Amino acid sequence: MTTRNHRGIRWHLFLVAMVILAGACGSDDGDSGAPEIVEGRTMCDECGMLIDDVRFAASYRTPDGQERRFDDIGGMLTQGQRNGLLETAEIWVHDYESGEPLAVAEATFVISDDIMTPMGWGILAFRSADEAHRQADTHGTSVLSWSDLLHAVAEGELVLPGLHE
Repeated sequence: MTTRNHRGIRWHLFLVAMVILAGACGSDDGDSGAPEIVEGRTMCDECGMLIDDVRFAASYRTPDGQERRFDDIGGMLTQGQRNGLLETAEIWVHDYESGEPLAVAEATFVISDDIMTPMGWGILAFRSADEAHRQADTHGTSVLSWSDLLHAVAEGELVLPGLHE
């Protein structure tokens, strides 16, 4: 091989390495979605227990990028209120039907004492408002939007801090 071929090969290897590095160091699109929760492996930041069922789970990302995960929507409300983050953090809950994360503004909530959740808050989130209404009818309660839920917390209608204290 000639020196020219060696330079060509080295140049190509250099370009391949730069592409790989750019992909590894580039912007992380993961910050645009809900923090990952792996059932049976992710620990709740409020109570320290493993999150065993994402249908009840919630998470948030603070304005400075810190992520918190919770086994119960009530735990997220407790910590979010205690730290003044319910208005500023990006917050997700999981659809009770599918287990998929959704932004709280897209969710419809059902709260009832007879709904069993990991920490006993009895709060479920639904992507489908129709399903939320069906569940509310089943449990003899009504549905709430995220703003309704925040108002209930602020007015003391939903007693916090709950079972974690």
